[in-house]
Amino acid sequence: METPPTTKQVTQPDFLKHSQALIDVLRDYSPQQISELMGISDKLAGLNAARFEEWQPPFTLNNAKPAAQAFQGDVYTRPASGKL
Repeated sequence: METPPTTKQVTQPDFLKHSQALIDVLRDYSPQQISELMGISDKLAGLNAARFEEWQPPFTLNNAKPAAQAFQGDVYTRPASGKL
């Protein structure tokens, strides 16, 4: 989330109370437990553990950004091959 958002409009996610309940549980999990639970790499599990700790509603442009702008990997920034 290092890059600044490109919008000044913000919204709050749907199901915020449900999300908070999940975050409260997942904050007690170790990265290894998160890796096993989600079937993801240790590196990604560590990143998610840090994100769970940083979760702090209400979300503003100072502590969050729209999901479409939060990810920058190839799968998010390049059109799917053969789909154009």
